[in-house]
Amino acid sequence: MKLSKLIEEFIVYLESVLNYSPQTIKNYRSDLKIFANYCTAQFKINHINQITDLHIIKFIGFTKNTLNNSAYASARKLRCLRSLFRYAVERHYLESSPTESIREPKIEKRLPIYLTLDEAQRLLASVSGKYQERDYAMVMIFLFCGLRVSELAGINLHNIDLNAGELRVIGKGNKERLIPMNPLVVAAIQAYLTVRPPTTSSGLFLSVRKKRISVRGIQLIIKKYVELSGINKKISPHKLRHTCATLLYNEGSLLELKELLGHKSVVTTQVYAHTNADQIKKLAASNPLIDKLAKK
Repeated sequence: MKLSKLIEEFIVYLESVLNYSPQTIKNYRSDLKIFANYCTAQFKINHINQITDLHIIKFIGFTKNTLNNSAYASARKLRCLRSLFRYAVERHYLESSPTESIREPKIEKRLPIYLTLDEAQRLLASVSGKYQERDYAMVMIFLFCGLRVSELAGINLHNIDLNAGELRVIGKGNKERLIPMNPLVVAAIQAYLTVRPPTTSSGLFLSVRKKRISVRGIQLIIKKYVELSGINKKISPHKLRHTCATLLYNEGSLLELKELLGHKSVVTTQVYAHTNADQIKKLAASNPLIDKLAKK
């Protein structure tokens, strides 16, 4: 079987059966394309039964030495190949996987970058301009609800229940979760809705063109306010998610936090199903940033 055919079949499997997110699919496709091109260029290989563990080891070395990938990025590519060849074995295209004997590159644990309470306040205070209400509401949702940037971009008007203070989010794997919103977040969204321009788009947050705002658009907005606030850290929307998690870590149990953030864990999935909804609401309302802003 040709490697290119296996990759395309595998991608379809990830999309239709495992229901992976578009961003995850994009990452898999990119990593596998790099591997396929490498096999063709370096070894003139295009069939899966020609690939050995030595070819994969050399590829991992190529990602480090030529592509200048970090240990984390190289490890991600190896995990991607493990998944591809495990699929090939399960489908009986191969008797065994060429990745079985390969160990992952050692990865040093990286401490997450996040904002302190004072920095979070400075970021919120920096929000200004023509789209102030929209941008402020987005930053508030990041800091208090811990959404992924793709989740925030995907919020629809009907996903929000301001009376109940709840936000319905579609996360990774198309899994849905209900996130409590404290009164400050609700107020920020209400303020934005009063100035949100009329449009046919169902998206909550709109771009200048009155279309659903893109992930890239959100990233640029956050970058602008980080610079305006004078925060000397590389802060992205995902780092704001880290900030939410860090602020809440000492306020509730780890399981409640994972439920709120929508993290996937094979070991504790059944435990999540029994997490008390009132506990999650209490956790969301305990963010210490609430008190800081309420005193202003």
